Amino acid sequence: MQNLQNKVNQNAISYKWLPQIMSAIEKNPDFWQTPIDLQVLLLEHVPNAVIATDIEGNIIYWNRFAQEIFQWKSEEAIGKNICKLLVNDNIQLAEATLLNLKQSEWWQGELVVQRKNGSFFVAEVTNAIIREPNAQIEGFVGIYIDATERKQAEMALKQSEAKLQAIFNNSLQAIVLIDQEQRIQAFNKTANKWAERIYNKPLCQGDAIRNFLLPEDCQKFHQNFQRAIQGKFIKFEQELQGFDGNSYWFEISYDPVLNEQEASMKGVVVNCRDITYRVQAEASLEHKSQREHALNRFTRTLRSYLDVETICSIAATEISQMLQVEHVEIQQYLPTKQVWLTVAEYPPQTGVLNNLSVEVPDVDNEVTRQLKQLEVVKHKDIGSEEAGRLMNPNYTGNWLLVPLHFQQSLWGSLSLMKASLDYEWHSEQVEWISAIADQLALAIQQAQLYQQSSALNAYLESQVQERTAELQQKVQELQQLNVLKDDFLSTVSHELRTPLANMKMAIQMLKLVADSSDRRQRYLDILESECARETDLINDLLDLQRLEVANYSISLEKIKLQDWLLSIIEPFLSRAQQHKQKLAVNMPADLPLLDTDKTSLGRIIAELLHNACKYTPPGNEIIFSVSCASHLTAQPVINFTISNQAEIPAQELPRIFEKFYRVPNADPWKQGGTGLGLALVQQLLDKMEGTIDVNSGNGWTTFIVQIPVSPSQQLREKSHRILH
Repeated sequence: MQNLQNKVNQNAISYKWLPQIMSAIEKNPDFWQTPIDLQVLLLEHVPNAVIATDIEGNIIYWNRFAQEIFQWKSEEAIGKNICKLLVNDNIQLAEATLLNLKQSEWWQGELVVQRKNGSFFVAEVTNAIIREPNAQIEGFVGIYIDATERKQAEMALKQSEAKLQAIFNNSLQAIVLIDQEQRIQAFNKTANKWAERIYNKPLCQGDAIRNFLLPEDCQKFHQNFQRAIQGKFIKFEQELQGFDGNSYWFEISYDPVLNEQEASMKGVVVNCRDITYRVQAEASLEHKSQREHALNRFTRTLRSYLDVETICSIAATEISQMLQVEHVEIQQYLPTKQVWLTVAEYPPQTGVLNNLSVEVPDVDNEVTRQLKQLEVVKHKDIGSEEAGRLMNPNYTGNWLLVPLHFQQSLWGSLSLMKASLDYEWHSEQVEWISAIADQLALAIQQAQLYQQSSALNAYLESQVQERTAELQQKVQELQQLNVLKDDFLSTVSHELRTPLANMKMAIQMLKLVADSSDRRQRYLDILESECARETDLINDLLDLQRLEVANYSISLEKIKLQDWLLSIIEPFLSRAQQHKQKLAVNMPADLPLLDTDKTSLGRIIAELLHNACKYTPPGNEIIFSVSCASHLTAQPVINFTISNQAEIPAQELPRIFEKFYRVPNADPWKQGGTGLGLALVQQLLDKMEGTIDVNSGNGWTTFIVQIPVSPSQQLREKSHRILH
């Protein structure tokens, strides 16, 4: 045996020669006369399990491929009964096979065989008889091939074919295979269903297609078929009339089928897909788009007008043409008069019977009740009184009345008439007409709002013009009064100044010639004081008048405040001492030169100190401070601060700069006054580019005056012009 194995290893015979060798063995009985080592070598290289048994079925030979398939080694298998080893579960079948084999020389079929591990598989088996040269049966030889993969492939193929058949039959597309002779070779259920629905007859395999199609369809089919059979793919859409009276749309394609074995055209597959719903949807969408376009154009047309009558007239014409109706009327509902007024119609009536401006009484009936509830009304043949003449009696037909309303308020109705009494207003059409009515109502509302707005604007404009004229007249009157006042003050002041000057001169002369008795002197002092007060009053009036008419002159000069202010403050030091008041002065020594009007500044400071002394009770304090501030503004300013222990009520504070105004009950010394001082101070500061602020609280009142160290160029030029 070892020698045999060594020979097998040394002689590698190609597997491709084994079928020819086996065939030669079967045909040549003398094969058994060949050397045994060559026979074993050949059988060991057969790529299938080769098993030989004696006449009783006991295994006498087991090649290496049998070992791979059945997992039994040669030494384990030889001597065992093949039926019990491989087909133990169906041993009767195996034994019957061997019995039949003795009678028929060979047997071929499939057996379920068992491996060593207990697993089963299907094997393709070919068994033949082994005979001695004397024709006596010595045993059997069998070739076993594992058919598991083939069985699985066959099963998969059957399942795939079943699935394809199911898909083919249940496809939503109609599929028909037609051969070159234009005969039906195959079709699915969908194709047969449509054939019965369109042509009222079923498809039959083997029938010529011309026997199935209608005569008018045959020529077109033949042309498309000839193009497809030449290898061209054809696709188109076609409308077909069904036997049931309905219209159907199909997407039809002709797809050539090639015979791969013969490399020739086998036939044509015709696919038909129902696209009726899509075509209808596209048609509906197109129809809707056309309606929307018409509605938009209708809306734009109406919005170009702002007159209700014009809008209604144009709307009646446009609606009649858009909807192809025989008559259109627009009525306005007037609830205060309880009538329906016809404002537009199309086509207009000729002759005496003109329905425009006709008022139809508001009769309580089903039609008017539905309209007032903002419902659409359908009404046929208005011969009855039920319509209440709301619809034109000169037109008989099928009417549709749509309410025109603003939100929930009824304005009127849009009435449409089709002459045919059999005509039906479909819901889609009613919906579109309602949209048209909404746009018409909106245009009417906008026109009415515009008319109301125009009327209101005209009324307001007339009122504004009247009030403006009145105001201008009042301004002119005030200006005239102001001129008269200025003339009065100027005249009176000049008239009073002359006698006062004479009085002052007489008093001075009286002092020179009179004796020096105390009584005479006291009277002379009183006369002089009163004369000075009168003069001051007149001067204040004149100064205010000049300041208001811009005739007050400003004369700029540089002032050394440390020396000049002492002459202004000194009289008030003695006055404060007399009134038992404390006047404190805070003034640094390094103040810059101030370029301003010295006379006006002296008058401002004197007036503020005068007020402080006038309104400060005895024993209280007055503080006068001067400082230079350059860090707050780009232009340095001089701050003059006058504070006194007297408080001005908050409600009186905004009025203290008004002319002739005095704070009530605020003068403890009962000195009186004209109320012109602070008004004059504010006017002077405006001319000098200065400011004044006041605050009062916690028992103190403080005035803060700010004057720029150097005046602006504009003020310098003005001062220069006055001086020259």
